[in-house]
Amino acid sequence: MSSYWPHITLLCLVAALWLLELRFYKIMHRLEENFLVLIIVSIMAVSFGQVIARYGFNTGCQPH
Repeated sequence: MSSYWPHITLLCLVAALWLLELRFYKIMHRLEENFLVLIIVSIMAVSFGQVIARYGFNTGCQPH
């Protein structure tokens, strides 16, 4: 039974977010949009950093 705690925690989180979205639709919608923008910006920053590291500092995988 103790191995199910991640599933139960995730289910509770989804239920809480669903209830919050029912009650505070506009706030949650804005929060979700901002969170997605933050994720996309983070992905772009990491990708840019990898490009700089690979070509600028000559690191990373080199084809043989």
